[in-house]
Amino acid sequence: KRWKKLTSKIRNLDLTINELRTEAEHAEPLDARGSRIPSIFMCCLFRCFQLGLREVELQRMLEDNWVFVRCAAALYIRFLVPPDKLWKWFEPYSLDSTQFTPYLDKEDVTSFGSFLEGLIIQGKYC
Repeated sequence: KRWKKLTSKIRNLDLTINELRTEAEHAEPLDARGSRIPSIFMCCLFRCFQLGLREVELQRMLEDNWVFVRCAAALYIRFLVPPDKLWKWFEPYSLDSTQFTPYLDKEDVTSFGSFLEGLIIQGKYC
């Protein structure tokens, strides 16, 4: 139901970015612990896959002021870019100290740079 509502609402990248800015509260796959409802963040990320982003669009998202827009770009890259090319994308942001809470546990604060490192090292989103 959420997906149908969102797809009618977010028809292009600008609308998807706006949805991430206004509605995303975390970067978890599901809306809440024990839930089977996909999070707004994951619905927007899936929409990005459907739109088939170009390099310039990904770069624009990585440079966005809102961290969940940047996280969506990072996950898009993590899923679609070959492992040997990830560092080219992530290196400029690896020391980014912007603090945020990407997970449901609001006590788990991390930097964007650490989030990127986790995408490479951990298998959380695999």
